[in-house]
Amino acid sequence: MKDYQGLSSLHYASGSGEIETLKYLCEQSDEDALEVEDMAGMTPLMHAASKNSVICFIYLLFGRKANVRAKDKKGCNVVHWATYSGSLPILKLLDQIGILREFKDKQDDLNQTPLIKSFFNKNIAAMKLLIQANSNLYLRDYRGNTPEEFIQRYLPDQHLMEVFLKYKYRQFLESSVNFSEVRNGFQKNKVFVSEMIRFYYSKHGDVLPITLYGTLLALIVLTHVYYRYLAGGESNIIMLFLRFNMYLLMPVSVVLMILFYKAEIKAVPKKEWETDSSVIKQILRNIEDDDYNKIPVLKEI
Repeated sequence: MKDYQGLSSLHYASGSGEIETLKYLCEQSDEDALEVEDMAGMTPLMHAASKNSVICFIYLLFGRKANVRAKDKKGCNVVHWATYSGSLPILKLLDQIGILREFKDKQDDLNQTPLIKSFFNKNIAAMKLLIQANSNLYLRDYRGNTPEEFIQRYLPDQHLMEVFLKYKYRQFLESSVNFSEVRNGFQKNKVFVSEMIRFYYSKHGDVLPITLYGTLLALIVLTHVYYRYLAGGESNIIMLFLRFNMYLLMPVSVVLMILFYKAEIKAVPKKEWETDSSVIKQILRNIEDDDYNKIPVLKEI
């Protein structure tokens, strides 16, 4: 039986968080009932994700093997819905089993990625997780907006923008160098500069002499101030002073680049993503024992 919205009892139980009710209904239903869609095309698993019903989501996914790759009528998947609801436990779980990496850049019918969905309810924690998972920050929605442009045009929230830029620059610095992006970063704001300093300190601070590291910081700050004045069209004694100091430090920067190359060998390599099969086995054991409080992803939250 369904109501006027096409919702079955399984849909309601999945979103309510009532695990005992959900288990009873699943035991009384056939397997096809788990994939029944409401009028929006959402399955019970999607409802659990959209309502941040973590235990019900885990039970449906692992205990009943619900289809985690299904999409609703607007092209949204479980990662879209978990991000929209800000469910950090579900997103972390999907990351551990490989689904987040598979769906983090999937676009719905409006070409919106899960990252853009995180902006609607200002779910900053979900946004951080997606950027740290190396989500594509340059995919455009149906209006042609990148995630950064989406915040600027439709969600004028200074804190949200600052956090987004901070983690965007962290991803950028950890991945590859785009010199146009570097110049824009120096020119726009101090967030890029502070993140560049943090990046070099965390990666090379313990393997470079303090004098050379201090010289690098001076070069970074001077470059930022130089581009700020250059963008403003200034032409005065300050510009001459900045140019003189930058040209003076340029040979030092070449030496620093060589040292960074050597220091790269000593630096701790970034841990690559991998599926933790032991987590899945632990979850299955907890479901069999009805001991949901010991599920790894719930213990971390």
